[in-house]
Amino acid sequence: MPQFGFRTGSFPGLTAEGAAGELARLGYDCLELCLEAPDVRHDLDEARCRALRAAFEQLGIAVASVSYHGDKDPLPARAANQEVAIRAAQWLGTGIAVLNTERAVERERQWAEHVSHLGRLCAVAEEAGVTLALEPEPLLVVGSSEDMAAMTEAVGSPRLRVNLDVGHAWITDEDVAASIRRLGERIVHLHLEDIGGRVHRHLPLGEGDIDFTAIREALGQVGYKGPYVVDLFGQSDAPSAVAGHALEGLRRLFG
Repeated sequence: MPQFGFRTGSFPGLTAEGAAGELARLGYDCLELCLEAPDVRHDLDEARCRALRAAFEQLGIAVASVSYHGDKDPLPARAANQEVAIRAAQWLGTGIAVLNTERAVERERQWAEHVSHLGRLCAVAEEAGVTLALEPEPLLVVGSSEDMAAMTEAVGSPRLRVNLDVGHAWITDEDVAASIRRLGERIVHLHLEDIGGRVHRHLPLGEGDIDFTAIREALGQVGYKGPYVVDLFGQSDAPSAVAGHALEGLRRLFG
């Protein structure tokens, strides 16, 4: 059965443990631990990660992944925090760190910088036994599935894989199902939300235009076995209700 998850960053008023408790109560199998939250952004060392792991295990919810975006961080700070995310993925026992790239300003220069930067991160990930799941996002250096395929080839490390955000791909790609088939086994993690038209605004599943039937078929064709993680934020002041509704959508579309 698919493993259904939700991002802890969608619970801005709760600690990681509090968000995990809500998701476990709702019936989620797993969570994505978002490291931008204040209670896990600073002083996240091995002891804290092991304490979190024990708390999650007691709640009966797994850690699908650790993510760090830090979109407003300059590259040196982003690089340091990305390394922390890799270590956190190791200490939490998940093995997947979800990262993204910078906003594209001087793309040719930034592309070369990111090939080198991601190569260094892959070396850290190799030592830690962690896979980097890079997330394409509109307007970033790696903005589309085509960019993602090119970046994996340029870096050339088996540690660099794909977090496919289906909503992002709906905006940037001509055919999301075809992109899934092209990326194939490089996809190790999913973000799911709906999109109306081509506007970059995350909507609850079923409230936009995405053809989830075609996406489900393509995921089956490539043998995807990773987690299905909902990526909704800023939806309302009742994130538990949003997460509960999202789980119903996951079960309907992918169960």
